[in-house]
Amino acid sequence: MEKIVTNPFQVGGMIHDDGKFFGRRREIREILSRVATMQSVSLVGERRIGKSSLLLHLTQHGSELLEDRTIRFHRLDLQPLTSPEEFYENACKLISGQTGKTTHEDLEEAIRNQKIVLCLDEFEQAIEAGFGEDFFNSLRSLAQSGHLALIVSTKRPLSEIYRHESNLTSSFDNIFTTLRLSEFTDEEVEGFLRLQRERKIFDAQECDLIRRLAGNHPRALNLACSIAFELKQEASQQFEQELTDRFNQERQAEESSTKVLNLSGNITPRGELTVEKVEKEDSILTKVLVLILIGLAIGGVSASNSNLLGIVIAAIFFGGAFFLMLFNSWGLRRESR
Repeated sequence: MEKIVTNPFQVGGMIHDDGKFFGRRREIREILSRVATMQSVSLVGERRIGKSSLLLHLTQHGSELLEDRTIRFHRLDLQPLTSPEEFYENACKLISGQTGKTTHEDLEEAIRNQKIVLCLDEFEQAIEAGFGEDFFNSLRSLAQSGHLALIVSTKRPLSEIYRHESNLTSSFDNIFTTLRLSEFTDEEVEGFLRLQRERKIFDAQECDLIRRLAGNHPRALNLACSIAFELKQEASQQFEQELTDRFNQERQAEESSTKVLNLSGNITPRGELTVEKVEKEDSILTKVLVLILIGLAIGGVSASNSNLLGIVIAAIFFGGAFFLMLFNSWGLRRESR
């Protein structure tokens, strides 16, 4: 029977296997330096940049890396949760193993005399599902008790979502240090590809092609490596061309699926700028300026001649500019939701 060779590169989902998790040493160091003194961290990054994998890695190895077994890490995905009661029940079950605990007081009891780090993935859900200001005030209070630190992951800065979009007024977001998770550094990419050469998975020429195709994005690198590995198993006679074609097809398919999901507002971060939005805003700004300039011209001439009708007409132009800006602001808020 022919031996099946497993593809070592994971393209989708969280990375559970330590052997497949790579890089992020700076981010891990910075996060751990904060939670070591029970400070909270807001992890911000675009989708598919590796936030969930990083939170899982911290959950699995945080205590070990800190060399402090008294600090315990737990990860909770908020995406399926719809209420504070569900949050408390899941958090208490993770921390104490108890079920049916659905209140702030239950969570306070669960962390009593301990040091707990809660890694909360997809934290937007708590805000967008309307958990309410009482929930965030209570969580803030616990996070300042010295017994609980939070690491929350979001696609946009927590302060932007919490205050600007949800009109919440408490100072919950002020307890966090913000850390942005972006693409790999050049050094990390070189280290990742060097490791593949040392494992004799790819040679130098193949690694150069992968780098040119994928750039520094972690998911793109894994995608390119995954396709390249399959082509090598197939003994492709047109390796470079097939890798390039398949990689581009996969990336285009990802972009298309993202655009479809964006229509329902499920993926694109609110307020994200697109070419269409920029052009639309430029067009509206031009119209506003034209209305103001016409109003100024008519108003100036009419005022000098004491022409009441002209002054009224100028006021109409100013009013039109004002309402156009107001309508534009309302429209942008609708688009961002």
